[in-house]
Amino acid sequence: MPELLGVTSLVFGFLVVLVLAFRYWAIREVLVCAFLARAALACVHYWLFPLPYGVHDAAVFERIAWKWGQEGFWHAFTQFNPAASFVYSWLASLLYALTGRSALMLQGINVLGGTLIVFHSYLIAKELWGERRAKVTAWFVAVFPFLVQVAAVTHREVVIVYFLTLGVLFLVRWGHDSTLRHLVLAFGFLLASTILHGGMISVVLGAGLFVFWSTFGLSLKRFLVGRIRIPAFVTVLLMLTIAAGSGIVIGETLRLSTVGDLTSIDVEVFTRMVQDRARGEAAYLENVYPTSFFDIAWQAPLRIIYFLISPFPWHISSVSHAVAMSDVALHLVVFLGLWRSRHLILNDRGALAVVAVLIVAIGAFAVVTSNFGTAMRHRAKFLPIFAALWAVPVFRIRFVLLRNKFSETSTQSE
Repeated sequence: MPELLGVTSLVFGFLVVLVLAFRYWAIREVLVCAFLARAALACVHYWLFPLPYGVHDAAVFERIAWKWGQEGFWHAFTQFNPAASFVYSWLASLLYALTGRSALMLQGINVLGGTLIVFHSYLIAKELWGERRAKVTAWFVAVFPFLVQVAAVTHREVVIVYFLTLGVLFLVRWGHDSTLRHLVLAFGFLLASTILHGGMISVVLGAGLFVFWSTFGLSLKRFLVGRIRIPAFVTVLLMLTIAAGSGIVIGETLRLSTVGDLTSIDVEVFTRMVQDRARGEAAYLENVYPTSFFDIAWQAPLRIIYFLISPFPWHISSVSHAVAMSDVALHLVVFLGLWRSRHLILNDRGALAVVAVLIVAIGAFAVVTSNFGTAMRHRAKFLPIFAALWAVPVFRIRFVLLRNKFSETSTQSE
């Protein structure tokens, strides 16, 4: 029965992907390949040997889901707690209560979700840069190793990123057309991601800051600076105060599972979190802890660098660490593409909305992370969005220069 449920979920997912492939013919190969790669790894994990990211948190999520689900639907339903880290297990337990236990079924659902993330990244990039660049983005996300692996196991990351990318898609559309419906959908999906991971409230805050600034901030700045002659920094301070107040209200409502509620955040909370996570062979900045808000501020850029591109060569002490360097190399390719796309990004309101989300979210996750294994998992949440911002080919400039040089050489030889 578990195998039948699992195979059924995979078949159903493949049918959904085929429908999308026929509807979006330009990326039919991308969608099919993305699904098959994830489905193949799901089968490997279930029948042959466990994948690295399927033996710790993923196994715990599935085990708790069965613990709740085997007691019946009502018992499973009453286990909901948005302040805990097991909302994914709660959702899975509701399904288990109806169908029985099948880890492969949950894997099949994640396989479909992972493929839809590829689809969302394609739609975001298409909205920003057009069909051609969107297809490149889709291929990159489809074959990115970590995203393929995490979609093949029973991990909550897929559901989090599913809602994140969907919310960002509508945020970009709002940035282009200022439609209220798109804005409501954007915040609705982004808030859904916070229920699965409290730290995603940073995404909502980043989006809120951009919406406030682009809607009211520019007019307020012109009014205050141009007419009343109040210094610009006072305007910025006012906007930050309003944004912080909004964040406190949201945080108090949702009760963040990562750092508690925003009204009680202090330096000791950050210090304790950083120390707890700076453990094992993958730890970094082990002796760099914040003891004041000033420390948090000056350490933030350093921690963001480590968060985005660690492990560094001096961290390598095993084969698994060396393999992690491939993840860093792929991220560096993306960042190089973003740097070369900066002029296009800065002139597109939808792209700037994504940048605002990424800056706040990356900063929030980086300041409390001290382990490059954890950093790899968290930064992968944002990889589909980073890739969607990639507006120009990374190696286009060099190729053009080489082509021009070749043309000049040919002309001289004639």
